[in-house]
Amino acid sequence: MNQVEMNNMVKALEAMAQLELIISELYRICSVTWPDESEVWSAISRAEVQHAGNIEKMIALLKAKPDAFTVGRPISAVAVNTAIAGVKNNIEKLKKGELNRKQLLFILRDIERSLLESKYGGMVLTKEAGFNRLVNDIVQQTEGHQKMLEKKIYAVQEVT
Repeated sequence: MNQVEMNNMVKALEAMAQLELIISELYRICSVTWPDESEVWSAISRAEVQHAGNIEKMIALLKAKPDAFTVGRPISAVAVNTAIAGVKNNIEKLKKGELNRKQLLFILRDIERSLLESKYGGMVLTKEAGFNRLVNDIVQQTEGHQKMLEKKIYAVQEVT
């Protein structure tokens, strides 16, 4: 990976780390909004913080050995920043009581789905086991979050 490609990828990954932290904040607010499910929301919030930490480690690995990496499916920091703005908007709506539980479950599911569709593993290609392990951890946890949200959505639809 050349210097320009690395710089662009680092910017995108830094933005993704910020996105993970903003998503963590949204889950934290869910834990306050629905205290009967606080433990679940808090656990997911902590996992999102862990994802941001994984991304920071990925950036360090990329910077240390740029020649061991190639650009796969690029993602721009601008696109990620747009997603951040959307999550921040939903945080404000939730704080103002403008989102009910059902609406928020769909939003959260879509956020988790979009993270999976961003293809963390496809952004940067490498044989570096440590990097790939960090990516796989994020993907597996995100898949788990999405499945949990699907179950909650199903349960909400059964009630209504």
